[in-house]
Amino acid sequence: MHVVVVTVVHNPRDARIRYRQIRALLEAGHEVTYI
Repeated sequence: MHVVVVTVVHNPRDARIRYRQIRALLEAGHEVTYI
């Protein structure tokens, strides 16, 4: 599955999004685009 992650509330370098959520999606085998 291809997942697009978009946030307007969090700082783009927010560790919760960039390192935890996206990493979990990648490890589950998903393709991720972060905007």
